[in-house]
Amino acid sequence: MDDTTADAGIATPAPEWAAAIRQARDETGYRGPDVPPTVGGIRARLRGERHDEFDAELADVPDGALFEAFLYHWWTQALADNADGEEARQAAIVFADLATALHAEATQGARLNQPC
Repeated sequence: MDDTTADAGIATPAPEWAAAIRQARDETGYRGPDVPPTVGGIRARLRGERHDEFDAELADVPDGALFEAFLYHWWTQALADNADGEEARQAAIVFADLATALHAEATQGARLNQPC
């Protein structure tokens, strides 16, 4: 279900994610904490009080574009949760916005308004 390759524990991001993250870090200068854009990576880095909400949404989200949108949202939240101060939080959000846009472009993902 998640966009990963096999790994012990948290899992590692698929190559498209790794490339998007690398490019977004280069373009934004973001040097904040690494949060793998995987279900396990995100959950491990969310603040504890967010786990129930994350788990409930995960249980209900289908595969495909809605799952990608779920990952994008919660990955951004996990990055923001790990930022030290408001300036770092804003930098994390800008970085996440660019990385998710690059990933979506590379994979044709998270397109919720495709024609039927």
